[in-house]
Amino acid sequence: MPRYQDSPPDHPHFAAVSSDCADLGKALHTYEVPQQTSTFALECAVLHRTLIDGNVTRHPESHFLDFVIDGESLSARMSASGDLVTPLNRAWLPTVPDAIDELLGRRPSPGLAVSRVALLVCGDCGDLGCGAVTASVHMDADSVRWADFLWENSYSEPSPAVSAPEAIVFRRGDYEATLRGAYERIVALPYD
Repeated sequence: MPRYQDSPPDHPHFAAVSSDCADLGKALHTYEVPQQTSTFALECAVLHRTLIDGNVTRHPESHFLDFVIDGESLSARMSASGDLVTPLNRAWLPTVPDAIDELLGRRPSPGLAVSRVALLVCGDCGDLGCGAVTASVHMDADSVRWADFLWENSYSEPSPAVSAPEAIVFRRGDYEATLRGAYERIVALPYD
């Protein structure tokens, strides 16, 4: 079988294939592969704590709606200490509408860069100063994309969040419908 080292053989079929491959190569460089979409759900969850206050031991509970992505709890996946909750927390009911608007990209998140939102926060106070898992949220006509997951607080440089995916993409209609009913569900949660 002949070997062609520097140039292809002078054959019309080979030239056509070679030309098509060159065009395909250009297309591959400009084509963006769509990312698989994930399911997005909100499930009731409870953070149980033990607080010792002098001689009194209390066991407060923090009831919240957890982000469940493809059947997996985001708080369980990304909270090594187990004390992080979503901002959709019954204890913080007055701030829940703002948290929903932030997740929907309708308002900026205080203390975070533009288009970033807190996904998991301190289960005691929800304050960014205690630390939070954040992500950039990008919305287009058909999808919502969470990406660039970071551990942020108000006093040090952000760092990559542990156990974070590279990005998560949801169908926008499903995402918005899920968040639309969140407030009423949170109101119905027990308050401790």
